[in-house]
Amino acid sequence: STLNTIPASYNGIYGLKPTFGLVPYTGAASMSPMIDHIGPLAATLEGIAALLEVMAGYDGYDPRMTPETPLKHQVKPYLELIKQSRQKIGTSFRPGEKLIVGLLKEAFYMPGVDEEVRNTVYRETRRCFEAVDASVVEVSIPMHQQGPTIWTAATRPSMSSYLCQGNPSGHLSYSAPHTQLKWPPSQEIYETLTLNNPAVVNIMLSEKFSRDQVKPGLVAKAHRKVFELRAAYDDALESVDVLVTPCAPTVAMPHPPEGGGVPILDRLGVAVGLTSNTCPFNVTGHPGLSVPCGFSTGKDLDEVPLPIGMQIVGRRWADDKVLEAAALFEKGREIVEA
Repeated sequence: STLNTIPASYNGIYGLKPTFGLVPYTGAASMSPMIDHIGPLAATLEGIAALLEVMAGYDGYDPRMTPETPLKHQVKPYLELIKQSRQKIGTSFRPGEKLIVGLLKEAFYMPGVDEEVRNTVYRETRRCFEAVDASVVEVSIPMHQQGPTIWTAATRPSMSSYLCQGNPSGHLSYSAPHTQLKWPPSQEIYETLTLNNPAVVNIMLSEKFSRDQVKPGLVAKAHRKVFELRAAYDDALESVDVLVTPCAPTVAMPHPPEGGGVPILDRLGVAVGLTSNTCPFNVTGHPGLSVPCGFSTGKDLDEVPLPIGMQIVGRRWADDKVLEAAALFEKGREIVEA
């Protein structure tokens, strides 16, 4: 999924959003070519590595691939690399001594981040990484707070064209031969979507509103801001090896009741702000891995412990280093819980 770290965070498993362009998007429904990612979900880091190894590499079809995308025979042996990291970690007295972890300060105070999620991710990052002698420092990237706004302005004005209308990306001049365009939707379709998935209607109306109300230069300005944001993260990653943020701002919340009678804003409300710490890296293309790091109780579920996920972000094309950092975190948890 384009935001695969969120379901991983909610379910207490690993989820990797790879570097943009590492894994072909061929065959998947597009939301926006700028943010389309496919990545693995797995119960273990070895599962993530094995899946990434077979998924990654240039396929000759996807226009999202870049000159940096490795050919199939050039894809890193991610599974072997994580096995080597495990072996090295298990035999070293100070396995994390060369790793510098940056706690992204602004990420812990994004709107909607639950206090217990904030405290758990911060505490576990320090405890577990320091247990393997990694250095943990605080890093400030003020522009991170603008990330969700940049993501929205750069993608929403065209998202319906790709997701709902099946239009090809700007790199292609033709639609897929099997596409049967049924646009605009009938009133019946609108009513069905409003009842079952109002977020899709929101995407449709967002594009219509943007085309009618937004000045033409806004999207171009947002795209320039994407590169500014990418540069801000790249600069920070010059002084640290990885950045850590909360993944989802809360633990999973109950679904609204099925069927009619539930106001649309209540149905949409559960999703507001969920991607505030993931969508900025989604639009800049940096790899992000959701790592289980603890439990908390959710709204109206005081007796049910639910998973908390931390996000480890690395340099673009250094997905293997993100996995290695997660392996060090795992080892640190073993040490502090022993």
